[in-house]
Amino acid sequence: MGLISDIFGGSNQLDYNSSKINLNFDGFKLNIITNTLKADIKSLKYDNQYSNKIFNFQDTEKRTQTFLSLFNKSKIELIDFIIHEIKINPLYKEVPCINIYLMGGMDARPLDDKLSFYKMSSALGWVMTREIKQGKYNIYLNIPLLMYISLEDNIYSLQKERIRDTLQHEQEHIIHEIKNHVFVDEAIIRKRIYKALYPYHQALISEYKKFFLLGSWFDYKKCLMLLRESISLLMRGIHTEGFARYFENTSKYTYTFSSWKDNYWKAYYAVRELNRNFESIIDILFYFPKHNAKSDLKTFKLYLDSISGGIEKYDIGAFMVYTIIFYNNKTFEEILYMSVYQFFKEYESAMTKSGLEPVVSLNSGKGMLDFNSILGRISKEVDKKSLKD
Repeated sequence: MGLISDIFGGSNQLDYNSSKINLNFDGFKLNIITNTLKADIKSLKYDNQYSNKIFNFQDTEKRTQTFLSLFNKSKIELIDFIIHEIKINPLYKEVPCINIYLMGGMDARPLDDKLSFYKMSSALGWVMTREIKQGKYNIYLNIPLLMYISLEDNIYSLQKERIRDTLQHEQEHIIHEIKNHVFVDEAIIRKRIYKALYPYHQALISEYKKFFLLGSWFDYKKCLMLLRESISLLMRGIHTEGFARYFENTSKYTYTFSSWKDNYWKAYYAVRELNRNFESIIDILFYFPKHNAKSDLKTFKLYLDSISGGIEKYDIGAFMVYTIIFYNNKTFEEILYMSVYQFFKEYESAMTKSGLEPVVSLNSGKGMLDFNSILGRISKEVDKKSLKD
């Protein structure tokens, strides 16, 4: 048992070895669930081996053993730090209860969720869309990645800034949904994109039936469905992940033109990368019959994953929030209530005052990346294909 005071008012006896630590503060409940961290070699070893492909750890075997031998010494510090960070964030009272799961070890992962194992193994933290929609406010922290380990000196320490940023980022996803129903609106976005792409979808399938047997052109149909899904995910990701990234780094922003310009170039290069990926996708999509179908389908999916799951949306979305505050004098709270469509329009309005081209736009054609233009490009290619054939 440990004693923690002045964190949630008064003193609370906490059993740090309990599988679930419960705290109550002015009607707000915080639960920290610890038994989801499988602190044993068997369950953590694969995690570290898989993460090694992303983070290039030197020695995953030794890293796992070091983590296990030293984690328990820092467990109390970790739990106290999480409690403190939740408590000092004024937005925590927006929800009646937050559950924080300490994750690590593949056996603990909710495999029925749509999130891929890849994402969960490499993410510092996450929330689950379906849970937020159901009013379940759960934050998952990937503990083995929220630490510092020096294998040479056998030193383990918490990466407190990383834990703080991750908590704030995931909390913002929850608050954004409560204020704006962004995840509920996801279905509306998907329907609109589906409606916009449907005529071209049908025309393409009709054309490619001429080239493929039934079993082959089905893969092409699948490509079109995946493209539609990726455009939807990118739009939503710019909105939701951008808000969360901005909120996570609020204290690091300075409102000067030179600082804004630095962030502009970061977003600029992120959009340039997305445009390159879209060009590659369209090239594969419309010249599919001339290549090896299996190989092209695999490459196609890789490009789609880089669009919908890449880091670009974080930088672009955060820059959009920053720009609206900087040029249009909106508060973060005001932006929080904007729909995805209002958000894009407000950003374009702010960019007119900067004298520079917007990095993204919905349908005005003004952005370096314009979502309506992508759909139009598909339409144009379909028309060209029809005329040739």
